[in-house]
Amino acid sequence: MTITAVSIAVAALIGGIEALGLISSKLKLTGEFWEAVNALNDDLAFFGFFIVALFLLSWLISAVVFRWMDFGRLTADSRSGNAQRDFAA
Repeated sequence: MTITAVSIAVAALIGGIEALGLISSKLKLTGEFWEAVNALNDDLAFFGFFIVALFLLSWLISAVVFRWMDFGRLTADSRSGNAQRDFAA
């Protein structure tokens, strides 16, 4: 679920930057905001590093939560037919 959410966020971010860059170039818009959009649009390779870091960070957080909440025990218990878990504890 975490990776899906990150994938959606990345797609929206990149798509948004591309769309704003296209609007800016077609309509020949100027100003600080549009200059920033054009600069981001011209250097999308930087976002590749950001995306890799974002995926690694989300994986790390998921792994920590998985161990902290002891979800591994839930998986092991469900294999034995005893899938009860007290989430209030």
